[in-house]
Amino acid sequence: MCESTSGRKGLVRGGPTSLLHWVSIAVLALGTSGCGQEDAPRGADDANGQVNAKGSRPKSADAPERPGRIILFSMDTVRADRVSGYGTAATTPYLEEIAAEGVRFTDFYAAASCTLPATMSIFTGLDALEHGLWNEAAVLAPDVPTLAELLREAGYRTQAFHEGGYVDAEFGFDRGFDQYVAYPQRKVVQESLWSILDWMRSAQNESYFLFLHTYAAHDPYGGFDRYRREHPERGLPTREEIEQWRRKFPKREPGAASHAFTAPAEIRKLCTLFNQLADENSERLGCGYNYLPS
Repeated sequence: MCESTSGRKGLVRGGPTSLLHWVSIAVLALGTSGCGQEDAPRGADDANGQVNAKGSRPKSADAPERPGRIILFSMDTVRADRVSGYGTAATTPYLEEIAAEGVRFTDFYAAASCTLPATMSIFTGLDALEHGLWNEAAVLAPDVPTLAELLREAGYRTQAFHEGGYVDAEFGFDRGFDQYVAYPQRKVVQESLWSILDWMRSAQNESYFLFLHTYAAHDPYGGFDRYRREHPERGLPTREEIEQWRRKFPKREPGAASHAFTAPAEIRKLCTLFNQLADENSERLGCGYNYLPS
């Protein structure tokens, strides 16, 4: 988690805003369509000068002035080259299909390397140093407008399904949403898709803004017991051995030296592997690192 050097809980907005500005931010990773509007030309790319599949450059008239549906799908810690259309991976064919009907941004950079400041920059249009959310004690200042607030004022229904953590309501992410529904980690993609689709059907005749966020690709990845079962040749430790290490090498207190440095190299290696494949952060062991060494 990024630590704040300023200690501020949010700054005043950096200048005038408009609905068009905020909508343009939301369109970074989503499909939009306008009620009663024709779809944008298939295959249109970004401002690299490429032409669309019809052989002509996309025109501004192809996109509706007011999108009927805006969906912002945030996949926490997913690398761009693991998304279809950005690298060689064929992992997200439906997102690639949506992108083929609109605009695909090839030069887009996160405002920060941490979930909290980076996501709040998307929601506010401000740099992380401007909105001030660098640590868990920060809360967005009440006079900074959010994307959801402006869209709701413009007549959009606003809904979110998320997995908490660093996009939790306590930081101000819920502002402007009619409902800001939290699920346990990974559950948005594992168990709630039917609920999301039901909500989308209920709002199909209205303009809406839908925010989806998941940590499904975030560590810890889970599955240690299954990995040990499927790879007996690796001789991985049993649950009993793991609990023995947990007692012998407790997690360090803040400011204390890590037990990972005192554990024997082979134990440290196995503890680090377990920490990557633990089901929850609370299960991680003090005898290993939280991240695999480079």
